[in-house]
Amino acid sequence: ASKVNLGNLLRDGKGVKRDPDRALILYEQAAEDDYTVALVALGEMYLRGGVEQDARKAIELLNRAAEDGVTTAHHHLGFAYEKGRGLSRDYVKAMEHYRVAAMQGYAPSQGALGYLYRRGHGTKKDFIEAVKWYRLAAEQGDATAANRLAWLMATCPVSEVCNGHVALEFARLAVETDSSATNIDSLAA
Repeated sequence: ASKVNLGNLLRDGKGVKRDPDRALILYEQAAEDDYTVALVALGEMYLRGGVEQDARKAIELLNRAAEDGVTTAHHHLGFAYEKGRGLSRDYVKAMEHYRVAAMQGYAPSQGALGYLYRRGHGTKKDFIEAVKWYRLAAEQGDATAANRLAWLMATCPVSEVCNGHVALEFARLAVETDSSATNIDSLAA
């Protein structure tokens, strides 16, 4: 666990000089020690960057971790299917992987499910389901989900979803968590 934690700090440059090459070495050592979570960190680097991207290798690593029950591996596989990275775009499979992680309380997957329901990707559009998943993620402090929930609740054509007062609460939460221009714009609107 220590190698992966240190690798995360080096990969992201948190409290130390950013060094993705050293992070990669630590992740590989942890994986060799059979620490399955390291497979997710490696897969994420190969999928999203930090090292030369290799989507095929990323998917292989993430599948191994998912088979061992690592929640975050399902999230990253959902992302790969949703975006068509290393795999053919398949929203149904994206939803399946996101749902596994979401049911285990993983906020980014809950927010991703909300997005897919809102857009009707892999399922029919369902604003009520979108609100449910966005809210679960937002209540854990996920700023992206809080922002998306605020927009949906402020602009949705479904009367059961619209609620300006609650939308304002989640827009404020998004800004408190991440004061990005996007979140501030939502709060202002």
